Amino acid sequence: MGNNDWIVLNHIIYQIHSLEDLTRMRELLMEQLHILMDYDSADFWLSSPDGLNKLVEPVFHNESPNIEDIYMDNLYALDYAKGLLLSGKNMIYRESDMIPDDQRVNTEFYKKYFEPAGWHHGLNLILGYRQKFLGVLAFYRDKGKPNFQYEDTFILEMLKDHLEYRLHKNWIEESHGEEKIGVAECTRRYGLTRREETILEHLLQSEDNDVICKQLFITNNTLKKHILNLYQKMEVSSRMQLFKKVKEER
Repeated sequence: MGNNDWIVLNHIIYQIHSLEDLTRMRELLMEQLHILMDYDSADFWLSSPDGLNKLVEPVFHNESPNIEDIYMDNLYALDYAKGLLLSGKNMIYRESDMIPDDQRVNTEFYKKYFEPAGWHHGLNLILGYRQKFLGVLAFYRDKGKPNFQYEDTFILEMLKDHLEYRLHKNWIEESHGEEKIGVAECTRRYGLTRREETILEHLLQSEDNDVICKQLFITNNTLKKHILNLYQKMEVSSRMQLFKKVKEER
């Protein structure tokens, strides 16, 4: 790395700790890492705050807007690295380190996730603290390009501890936030319809969209409209914010 690269890296570290908006921090992180690393697409997911170790709140760099639904609704169960994602340990690995390329290209996950996007190589940074999974940052290179090398993993090594600290700090702050309210109180306070109340209950159980649709006999587009109305009434913009605001009633 040259002097200019170290300056960029230092600025990235400063923003990891100084930007209050976690989503904006992650967006800028991927934008600026593109100066130091060659990649075609990237995503940064967080773990769900409900303790179920699911992936939520993704931000993307150069990816299709519906990739969240494609992955979570259809491919999450096929991901051969899912066990590593949820281990709660910090780890940096390339997709080819998991499975040799001649075998990986024949997996259902590769054919349904990598191949349609034109990707072939992947580099992942899993973030965790004391067995608590915090999030995963993934980078992709298109087919025909060289694989990620030591220089790329070195950059992530320099950022790993800073990102772990920031995500863990954010998790602690959220877990000690304002007192949550129940579903019934949400319905009364925000004027939810009976259908919105039902969908809220399903969302709090961390059910995937396709599961909710099957149980309620509605299409995915109809569900998304209900969720959008629900978010607007409750003044949130994501499931994570919903989890922070509402307690699940068992």
